[in-house]
Amino acid sequence: MAFVIKGIIFIKKIFILISLCWVQIANASEATKAFACYNCGYEQAKQIAMQEAPVVESCSTADMPGSFPSAPSVCDGVEQDIIITSVNDRSVFKFHLVVIPGFGGASISIFDQNPTSADLQISTKFFNLMDDISTAIDQVHTEYFSQTESITSPTASSLGLSVQATSSDAEDFCDANHPTSYFKSAESRRDILRGIADDIREGMGSRSWTEFTNDGYQNSAQIDIAVGAIGYGFGMEYFQKALRVTKTYGTGNNLTFDLSVSGQLDDVNDRLDIGFKLHPEISKIEGVQVNQLFVEGEVVQLWDTTMSNCWNEFVEEEGQKVDPHPDDPSEGSGTRRDPYRGPASTAKTTGWCVYTYKVCTSTSITDLATAPSSCPAPVYFTAVDLCGL
Repeated sequence: MAFVIKGIIFIKKIFILISLCWVQIANASEATKAFACYNCGYEQAKQIAMQEAPVVESCSTADMPGSFPSAPSVCDGVEQDIIITSVNDRSVFKFHLVVIPGFGGASISIFDQNPTSADLQISTKFFNLMDDISTAIDQVHTEYFSQTESITSPTASSLGLSVQATSSDAEDFCDANHPTSYFKSAESRRDILRGIADDIREGMGSRSWTEFTNDGYQNSAQIDIAVGAIGYGFGMEYFQKALRVTKTYGTGNNLTFDLSVSGQLDDVNDRLDIGFKLHPEISKIEGVQVNQLFVEGEVVQLWDTTMSNCWNEFVEEEGQKVDPHPDDPSEGSGTRRDPYRGPASTAKTTGWCVYTYKVCTSTSITDLATAPSSCPAPVYFTAVDLCGL
């Protein structure tokens, strides 16, 4: 009798072992994934591959016909090839990952693979595209910098809005040659970004595109590359080198954009989309960083700072006068260098006064793809002008 009991226990152990082994041989194969980094070696590439390992569902216990009540259900593992390309040195790493689900969590095994000839052809096509993009961006950056030597304002900088230039020639100059034009309207922003995208396209030479567009910045951009019937989508989230272009408007005035690149290159379509995101820590207006100039909900005191006529024009055109904060001290002698300030200045009719302007741009300075329908997060600036205006 004891022999029979031992036999049943032995059979049960074998069944559980077979069930667990079944999990390992019932693996599903997923499509090859590819990712780009700028300059990564073997270990970093392997780490990226591990981070991108396919996700599998954990096994759960369930009754199976003819099994013991506590036997595990059969669940599939997953296998996948992952390619990592290092653009700087044109290295191609390929890994084969096997993910096995289990009751205590999934186990991941990773194996080195030799890239196939198709892998290398597709990767080479991707490398060539990234070289063309980087060369074009560098060329555009250099051209913009050299063009600033000819930018000369038709009016001198001054303190106070009253002495700003009001001629149509001066306004046209500011729209074309000053970074404040970017913050005036969605149309102005589109024109600036479209112009940069067109310059990048021209910098890429004679390459023919079925579609070349500019849009908002993409955090998870992807470039699909195919040779014949085989193709991969190269994810750009690990591309460490910043793709960046600066449009310069003269000393102390520049707009710097981070770029994302997505698109498709195959035997039929060559499509590229350049995404833009303003970099406020590097961009400057009148020598002041944009992130320090456009501070949402705060009043930036510029009344004692010499700003250009283009800035003054921007504040007057885009801004709306608002009352000083009631808690601000009332002070000043009414001269241009020591103007009236605070709540008491609103009653002054002679001399010079500090005015506060409310300007609506967007809920985020870095993302100005569309004009705001309201003013949820305004910015405020002070400026000097004659009292009583």
